[in-house]
Amino acid sequence: MGPIHSFEDLIFFLRRRAGLIVLVTVLGTLVALYMATQRQHLYRSEEVIQVQAPRVSQGAATPLESGTAARRLQLIEQQIMSRHTLLEVARELGIDAQFGALTDNEIAQRLRQSLSIEGVAAARVGFADDGSVSLLRISATRADPVEAQMLARAISQRTIALAQGNRLEMARSSVAFLRQQLTEAEAQIDALNTKIAQFRRDNNLPSSAGIVAQRSELASINESLLGIDRQILAAEQTLAASEDKPTKSRVELRQIAEARGNLDSLRLQRSFLQDRASALTEAVAGAPELERQLAVSQREMDSLQQRRDEIERRLKDADEAFQLEQKNQAERLTVLEPATVPDYAITGSRKSFAIAGLLASLGLGLGLAYLWELMHPVVRSAAQMTRETGLRPIVSVPDLSAKTAPSPIAGRIAGPIARLRHWVSGRR
Repeated sequence: MGPIHSFEDLIFFLRRRAGLIVLVTVLGTLVALYMATQRQHLYRSEEVIQVQAPRVSQGAATPLESGTAARRLQLIEQQIMSRHTLLEVARELGIDAQFGALTDNEIAQRLRQSLSIEGVAAARVGFADDGSVSLLRISATRADPVEAQMLARAISQRTIALAQGNRLEMARSSVAFLRQQLTEAEAQIDALNTKIAQFRRDNNLPSSAGIVAQRSELASINESLLGIDRQILAAEQTLAASEDKPTKSRVELRQIAEARGNLDSLRLQRSFLQDRASALTEAVAGAPELERQLAVSQREMDSLQQRRDEIERRLKDADEAFQLEQKNQAERLTVLEPATVPDYAITGSRKSFAIAGLLASLGLGLGLAYLWELMHPVVRSAAQMTRETGLRPIVSVPDLSAKTAPSPIAGRIAGPIARLRHWVSGRR
């Protein structure tokens, strides 16, 4: 059974529950006024930092690469938002005394809530996101506009200093590390050279060219031995034919003696060459195993030399990157829009808050009054009874209880209300 079905029912409803509506509205308005007077205005100052590309061309020097710009700026933000850094900034600006007896952790937490660092991604090339950042927005929110501007500027300066310091330190550390790696690689190469030289001395192993010369000499000796064997065979046959003659002249005897001398000389040469061939054969026969061991060391030497060349190349790039960082020619952060003292508060005005509280209180009063009517349904007129039950009452007894005399204001309002009621009845 709804209490309001016409404009006349609305008027009667407002008259019956005017006390409750006014009471809730007044109390709510008082609460809103108190909260408005206790409300503190907040001001926000913002400084914009631009991430600029290196000043030199990409082919002129190799810049330092240490992850994406978004990752580097995220690490800087974590350093800025650390408790130690925030407390240090608060002491430098002289705002730490405003927090009273709060602990360092509570002060740092409030400063984190008042600060914001947001990155703006750079335009993409294609469809891949390379993590590039073009702008940084650093905003500070404080009750004092001057403090908001000072805090935003201090955080901006810290961010720029940390970005430059981190890149410079990374370049310096890279150069020092690569130089140490180069020193170690050269020491390993020297030690391996000493090991190979000692191995050659211990095994009386010539160089690769010496082994080839030994094999060539052995082949030449073998050919000489074949020639000497043929000469010995021919000399023996000639000598045997001369000795078989029964009578020999003096000339033939002298030729036999010379042939025997030549044969002894050939046999002596053959013996010497055989000894030399045996020595060379033994040396060449043991060379493959020694060469295999030497080849292992040589491959290790080649690997170390390649590693040294790679470290030298990387060291050159790191030196160039370090020089770029020292001369501030690499990627850097610059202030694009300095922080200014804000002119207006970001929070709403107290007047608007009080008006909103008044309207909310009035709505709450109307809602409570309507809820009260729903919880206590009463038939108050013949028209309402006919509408709710479908039965027309035969007699309608008016309220004959004693009423107080109406006030002058009520008398002035009663006339227009009566005419409005008569007009509504005529329309129905």
